[in-house]
Amino acid sequence: MFLSRYAKTYETRNLPALLRFFEPDALENGKPIRELVPVYETNFRRAEKLHYRINVGRMEVGEDGVKVDGSFTLSVQFSNEAPIESAGAIQLTLVRHRGDFGVKRINYSFTKSRTISD
Repeated sequence: MFLSRYAKTYETRNLPALLRFFEPDALENGKPIRELVPVYETNFRRAEKLHYRINVGRMEVGEDGVKVDGSFTLSVQFSNEAPIESAGAIQLTLVRHRGDFGVKRINYSFTKSRTISD
């Protein structure tokens, strides 16, 4: 499934591979994805471990693509820091792209986040 491949690619911290999932004019929380590349680079470089999952709650096929509403979980451990577990809501608009899909829009918000201590 597309979203599973997307999440697995995110976990590998391979930014060029991740960017191939997005349309050239894709937006993330209202910002062009291309403007966020430096943020991804910094976070991927700092992260030692990443675990990311998207849970689909609802999918709807429409004229402008497939709209997906769901939730996500993200665990990340940065160098010399305690792991952080986060969760939240996510909405994506996917469009047909070269026999597969491409992310046109992704919006998410964190509903909880906690630092895991030993």
